[in-house]
Amino acid sequence: MKNKLLFTFLILAIFSANSQIERTNEKAFIPKGKWMTSGTISVNFFDNKTTDINNDEEANGESDYINFNFTPKVGYSIAENWVAGIGLGYTYSRNKGKSFEKDSLTSHYQYTTNGYSINPFVRRYVSTGKNLLFFFQGETKYQYSKSKDINNYPSENNDYHTSANLFFIGIRPGLNF
Repeated sequence: MKNKLLFTFLILAIFSANSQIERTNEKAFIPKGKWMTSGTISVNFFDNKTTDINNDEEANGESDYINFNFTPKVGYSIAENWVAGIGLGYTYSRNKGKSFEKDSLTSHYQYTTNGYSINPFVRRYVSTGKNLLFFFQGETKYQYSKSKDINNYPSENNDYHTSANLFFIGIRPGLNF
């Protein structure tokens, strides 16, 4: 199922990237007035069990983690080989686990984060032939995230709430064919 989903997104990405390119006898180019779509989707997860090798205990802790990110982008060709656009993103992550001592639960925790981002960009394409375009993408990103950390010990409960602001400025190279 994962392979079918990955293959579908790959085909959509290739179609999206190729649909904006026009070709002449000498070069490929992005004409003014074309729309572009792109984006990212990622899902990460893992389970972890730890053992204290000094105590030879069966398991001293276990945790599981999941992360999901979805960032669609849309752009418009403002001039030949120049695209300006914006991306909007959502990120969710959760990490939860338990600690044991001699088969009895000593603590458990859960840490969750929700993040929202906006990502304006400008992309400049340079033709390298009939079928290939090299590009530089200048971009900036702002992300706001809010986290909740719950630590439960047998004698006390601790809840923490945090928020964070992330700023990013960068240049990314790439290829379209």
